Amino acid sequence: MNKDTLETADAYVEKGVTLITIGVNGPDYDLGPVKELLQWRDSARARQEVSS
Repeated sequence: MNKDTLETADAYVEKGVTLITIGVNGPDYDLGPVKELLQWRDSARARQEVSS
C-alpha cells in the first residue's frame, strides 16, 4: 500500500468497490499501513452513517 491508496480509496468506494486488500511481507512485518486502512474504513463508515 502506498500513499495514493488511501487518497483513491473513496473513489473506489464511490464506484462500488466493497473489498480493498493489502499485502504485507516478512520477516519484518510493518502493519502501519493496515492500521491506516482500518482508520480510513472506520472514518468512511462514520461519514456514511451521518449522511444516511
